[in-house]
Amino acid sequence: MPPPPRRPWRGHPGPGMPPPPPGRRFRSRRRGGGCLTSLLAVLILIIIVFCAAPLAYHNTTAVNHHSRQEETAAQIRVTPLPASAVHETAYYTDELGWIRRPSTLERALKDFYSATGVQPHIYLSETYMDQAGADSLYSRLFTDEGHFLLVIANDWSTVYILGDDAAGVLTDNVMDLFWKNFDDCADSARADEDVLADAFTLTADSLLAGASPEADAITDDEQRTAGLFLILAIIVFLVVLVVIITVIVRARKNAHYERSFNSGSTKASGGASDSENGASPSRGYNLNGEFHSYDENQRL
Repeated sequence: MPPPPRRPWRGHPGPGMPPPPPGRRFRSRRRGGGCLTSLLAVLILIIIVFCAAPLAYHNTTAVNHHSRQEETAAQIRVTPLPASAVHETAYYTDELGWIRRPSTLERALKDFYSATGVQPHIYLSETYMDQAGADSLYSRLFTDEGHFLLVIANDWSTVYILGDDAAGVLTDNVMDLFWKNFDDCADSARADEDVLADAFTLTADSLLAGASPEADAITDDEQRTAGLFLILAIIVFLVVLVVIITVIVRARKNAHYERSFNSGSTKASGGASDSENGASPSRGYNLNGEFHSYDENQRL
């Protein structure tokens, strides 16, 4: 009997066996179409958010500013008295000797007079004066109804009298604003004329702001903040645009490589199939010039 043929190792072709089809040991790269689409969607969303942020901030700021301005203006907007309603007199009487820089106080009181048409007069009294006394003092000092008399005692007790015409301009809302400014400016460390001057100046500035046509304008700080948001949005947009272009270029290169690889694998597989379907030698072994086939079941 002829000796048994040498059995080939598992996984390796034996004598006369065709080689395995080429290309089986390579892996093709996975396509990133789904990830790329998600990435582009996220980047586009980021662009929209950053581009819309300055506009939203600017609009919100403008609305809030306009609302605050309307609320404030409703309290302080006034129609000044005509010049004929007031006979201009002195702006203060100092029985206490508190005023050391008269020009500072007079300048503030004149600004208030220009803003309202109501002339203020500060009376620094050595003794406390009640409402009746202040009313009597008003009649002695003025001959019109367009004055605002503020009486201050040495302990800073205050009382005021408004003429009938002045009361139509300096309404309760205006006086509330004045007393708020008065309390905010009160400081024992400051000169008396500075406290009084600042209270009238702040009130006059608020009245002028309420009557100004530019009252609803956005402040410089708000414009700068909106500009910074816009610059940041532009920078982010450019960076995201570069990232998108880079991702698209890389994806196209990967797709081109994959098409080339799949084309080569198809050609190689076609050649191997032709070899298998052609006149390939039978599987077996030669012994003493005689061909013997072997059974496939003998392989491990």
